[in-house]
Amino acid sequence: KKQKNLNNDQANQKLPQLIIPLSKHFAHNTHSLPVYTLPIYTHSLQHYTMATETYRRLGSSDRTLSLHERVGFDTLPDQFVNRERQRGYRVNIACVGETAIGKSSLLDSIFDTEFGFKPVEHSAEPGIEVVEKTLSEGGVDVHVTVIKSIAFGDQLDRSTSLQPMLEYIEQQNEKYLQEELKTHRSIATYQDTRVHACLFLLPPTGTLLRSIDLEGLRKLSRCVNVIPVIAKADTVTQEELSTFRQVLRQEFSSNNLNLFLPSDQTISPFAVVASKTKVALGSEEMRVRQYPWGLVEVDNPKHSDFISLHDFLVCRNLEVLRRKTHNNFYEQHRMARLAELGLGATESSDGPASLTDFYERKAAEYQKIKETQELEIRTKFVESVKQREQQVRLRQQTLREKKVMVEKTHQETMQALDAKIKTLEAARSQWEAAKQREEQEAEEAAKAGKKDKHKKDKHKKSDHAS
Repeated sequence: KKQKNLNNDQANQKLPQLIIPLSKHFAHNTHSLPVYTLPIYTHSLQHYTMATETYRRLGSSDRTLSLHERVGFDTLPDQFVNRERQRGYRVNIACVGETAIGKSSLLDSIFDTEFGFKPVEHSAEPGIEVVEKTLSEGGVDVHVTVIKSIAFGDQLDRSTSLQPMLEYIEQQNEKYLQEELKTHRSIATYQDTRVHACLFLLPPTGTLLRSIDLEGLRKLSRCVNVIPVIAKADTVTQEELSTFRQVLRQEFSSNNLNLFLPSDQTISPFAVVASKTKVALGSEEMRVRQYPWGLVEVDNPKHSDFISLHDFLVCRNLEVLRRKTHNNFYEQHRMARLAELGLGATESSDGPASLTDFYERKAAEYQKIKETQELEIRTKFVESVKQREQQVRLRQQTLREKKVMVEKTHQETMQALDAKIKTLEAARSQWEAAKQREEQEAEEAAKAGKKDKHKKDKHKKSDHAS
């Protein structure tokens, strides 16, 4: 709002002048000394203009030539703004704090919208809730992703309360790294989901920093920009709040916590009051918290640091947080992951410094592994062949022994059968001889009987005749 009231002359007085060396490689040339351009920026709310003056000193006489010409560099900011507008902005904000401390109200108040977070009970398991929403303001579309912790510090065993949030941050960094490592990658259109900032809500104890909050700040500050915020600041007096801020700053300093804090010590860390309730105060609607004894205005600097927090997070440092996330925390993750893969030489390590060295080292390692595996396979194959040959020889010996036994058994069986055959043939011969004798005897008996009968018939006939 203040910038809108500045005229062009005041803007020109406030913008610095930049001197940019263009040809440092001519610094030691006796015939031509360095060339410098002096861009003079003229700022207005609609456009930028720049007048460029170029100076060149020639020879030992230091004769100066001047050139006045508009190059067109003044359009670069507009080109950058147009490009970013076409690509769109993505902001990913996390919020950590115990249940019912005001995380949903604070996020809704910062972005002046309703994210629609689900109500959570104290008995819930630790986790996170991710909500995405697209907001528009002044022709600029911003894709906002908010990640809210669930049931932080509500369990008896609090060692895993922060684990879901840490895993989510790690997963988003890993997803971006995997996209970078692709052969055909699309970083320009990739939907960046890395967490740019984390609002850590501290309960207004007034006297000390809880151990679970200290440990959470220590773990989160290693992988994300952490902004500590004192929640429910309307529950403590101004003297208690000032003392509590001093205690927190001492704790942060003594524990070497890398936090994203404002430079103004009077509002560091921020102490805020958040609310979704709006009431009409005069001609404007204000967000307030209603109490029997009166109202606490969220946007009133005397009641809360919400305006300062909003200005610090959104208006002044949003792009700073995005760049710091990419240049610091993501780089740490990338270096650690590449170090696990054996890539990335540092002062304390002898790893490869480039992909070529990495490829050559991996190729040499692969060749060694391949040779070792081939030797092992060859050795195993020879041993397997020897074992197989030994097994075959044993089987052949066994078969030969079985063959001898079978032949011997067969021979013995055949001899026994031959003996039985001979015995049976002898018995058969005896039986046939006995049978033949019996038949002869029967025939002789029959013949004798016939003779006796013939004699009897003759006697009968003779008797009858007589």
